[in-house]
Amino acid sequence: MCIDWGTAKPFSVGWYCVADQDTHLAAKNGWDGVDIPAGAVIRYREWYGWDGKADKGKRMPAAVVAQKILERENGEVIDYRVGDTGMWAQHDGPSPQENMAEATDGRFRMRQSKKDRKAMYAEILARLSGTEDYGESGEEGLPMFYVTANCEHFWRTVPMLVLDEFDPDKGPNTKQEDHVYDEVGYALRSRPFVTTERDRENEKWESEYKRYVRKSVDPYATA
Repeated sequence: MCIDWGTAKPFSVGWYCVADQDTHLAAKNGWDGVDIPAGAVIRYREWYGWDGKADKGKRMPAAVVAQKILERENGEVIDYRVGDTGMWAQHDGPSPQENMAEATDGRFRMRQSKKDRKAMYAEILARLSGTEDYGESGEEGLPMFYVTANCEHFWRTVPMLVLDEFDPDKGPNTKQEDHVYDEVGYALRSRPFVTTERDRENEKWESEYKRYVRKSVDPYATA
């Protein structure tokens, strides 16, 4: 699950899964079936916090948002959650993520998003371009990112975005209703298809940290 936070502006919550093997999904209502390659990310549900007017938020408290997210999940097992880095900001009181954790007895915990617009845009493009070939037959490549039809605010807002006029490598201009786009970017960057130098450094640091923790628990550990 991933969230782009907003109060005066809309917040966007998306739920994702990852295909663990090559899969064919049948479709309804006259749509063609879809072949999804292993490792592809699927955005299968959303909740958009708007008041019914474009780019206007509901001004819901963070604690209420967290509780309603858990209600919508209805016991569904979520492996991890990614939150907008702004949710860790403190303004004369607890941050939004602290309020969320407290309101849910610690059940709502998130990791911070990687906020780099160029890397996000490159990640989305790479996922859409997908695999170079698929299977032994050498058929045309398949995308590594999919969105279901019920994600209405994705389809309402994301296809309409236009690139930044002065720096198109950053992706869409930030003065648009880009909250779903940002949330998608955070989600995909948390499971990178494109590996950057920073990703490699982070992976190296995490590996060293885990090795340190294991040795702290077991001083005779070798790995």
